[in-house]
Amino acid sequence: MSIKPSVVEVRKLSLSLGGHLILNNVSLTVPAGLVYVIGLNGSGKTSLLHCISNTRKFQDGSIHLLGKDLKTLSPRQISHILALVPQRPTISFHLTTYNYVLSGRFPFISWLGNYKKSDHAQVSQTLDKLELLGFKDRYLHELSGGEFQQIAIARAMVQETPIIVLDEPTQSLDPKNRKKIYRLLNELVEKGKTIICSTHDGEPLREEKRQIIGLSNGEIAFQGAGSVSKSEIDRLVYQM
Repeated sequence: MSIKPSVVEVRKLSLSLGGHLILNNVSLTVPAGLVYVIGLNGSGKTSLLHCISNTRKFQDGSIHLLGKDLKTLSPRQISHILALVPQRPTISFHLTTYNYVLSGRFPFISWLGNYKKSDHAQVSQTLDKLELLGFKDRYLHELSGGEFQQIAIARAMVQETPIIVLDEPTQSLDPKNRKKIYRLLNELVEKGKTIICSTHDGEPLREEKRQIIGLSNGEIAFQGAGSVSKSEIDRLVYQM
């Protein structure tokens, strides 16, 4: 049986914030596919995803993306490898939805600083696929939390990176749109993307073609793939 090469490798990662240890000697490997990161609030999920995405600096350890040391990569190089959908993006709410999604094409912008026709086509096609084309002229401050979360995912998609990291992307969504997002994540994986997604939802954890990384008190409590019993996850990750 062939072993899938690692897309992301984390080795002995430690992070302290304000004198508090958030991640403690975390090591894990992420092969290609769909990976869910789970754990109690405060377990270190968001911090781990931000370290992997280079939006939070860590004190000790190393992270490799596609075999390349994160610390040796420029922000532009990282933007061609990984797209992040954070819980609370820092944005200008005076942007229109269309222009916000278009900014996901910034890594591909020409030296003249102009977007090409192909960039605009990519944005329109993605908004249409997500059934969000009707929002293109609305300003971000006019969107609900759930609507904005879907727009943020559209922005990550147009960035066309092999890795997409999402921090609780369905937290503001109703059940119908939650299913829509999880269906979309599976479609992206089928197209060759690697998805790393933190979640509190139990439903996607029952999918066969997924892996789970469980965090507890800043440490890896569980990592596995395939069929995993709910009782095992509850015991190791949620301490129930």
